[in-house]
Amino acid sequence: MSKKSNQHYVPQFYFRLFSNDGKSICVFNRKNGKSCPSASIKGQASKHKFYGSEEIEDAFSNLEGIFSGPLRLLKSCSDLRELSEADYLLTLQAIMFQRARTLAARNSSHPMNDRLTKLWLEAEINKNEDLSDEQKHEFISSLDLFEIDPLRFHLEQIKISIEQADLLSDLIPVLLDNRTNRPFIFSDSPAVFHNSYYGNVKLRGVLGFTTPGLQIFFPLCEKRTLLLVDPQRYSVKRIRDGNMVHVRDLQDVAAINKLQIHSATTAIYFSDYKYADYVTSIWAQENKKLSENLVNVIEAPSFDYDGTPRGDIVHSFAPTLPINLKLSFLEHEVLGDNDYDFSERSAYV
Repeated sequence: MSKKSNQHYVPQFYFRLFSNDGKSICVFNRKNGKSCPSASIKGQASKHKFYGSEEIEDAFSNLEGIFSGPLRLLKSCSDLRELSEADYLLTLQAIMFQRARTLAARNSSHPMNDRLTKLWLEAEINKNEDLSDEQKHEFISSLDLFEIDPLRFHLEQIKISIEQADLLSDLIPVLLDNRTNRPFIFSDSPAVFHNSYYGNVKLRGVLGFTTPGLQIFFPLCEKRTLLLVDPQRYSVKRIRDGNMVHVRDLQDVAAINKLQIHSATTAIYFSDYKYADYVTSIWAQENKKLSENLVNVIEAPSFDYDGTPRGDIVHSFAPTLPINLKLSFLEHEVLGDNDYDFSERSAYV
């Protein structure tokens, strides 16, 4: 297999932020709980022609080269003021790019893309005057046999995500500096969106780019994670100059690591095999709650402002990860469905 045919959805430079030798990484299998002490980075988080063409792979490789500099700086810096405004925007774009480009993202969005495509085809069939009612019924009945190609939708979603990175610019960046003897780990879907403020909301999506209470966790190495939080909904305790928090509580590290376990599609990665038992233990605590994290697709009637029916609408949202995230350095309310208010963060109202 040529290098360009083996296309990574987590770039190799990102793995090297955690690797001790720059070539290999420890791997934990999310499904069966087995671990591997050393696997080549080249074979991780990749698939044959995942993005379809070598031209797209080349374009993504160029983006990775642009994004790698700011992320390497974040790994080593002790003060976020060392990061220029331009580098910070690149960091936001890197996070959005990473979240959108993975196998997890493709799998998650497929149910919604499939449903919308079939609804569009059904509408096109129904309005075709050259077809008889019997033919329309036959074609519509056969739509379940039709499968869409997820690649085109996926590439469009990646493009949109990068373009909308500035919607995260009102979130406050915080460097989490791990001062414990346990590492930060990462998964094959490492850019994790969460919302502890709307932690008990189950019937709606709360992970939108401008949703109040949004949190983003992005590991940078075993000792460093970048956290982005909504400053209107969270109070960060023990924050130092330069927006850094020293994380000394093992429960905080475990909670952040559990996000990676839930976010993963197939694999979790870590720097040193001496941590294999630790990774196994936190996986075992979460194993029964693990799911595929697919987008929820709901069809429901809609109404005008005066109660007049407007027909059915299709609503989709990504569910929050099934973890009750409590971090000692974050203070916030926790709201449920009855308290939910559809709104955007104040910077975008």
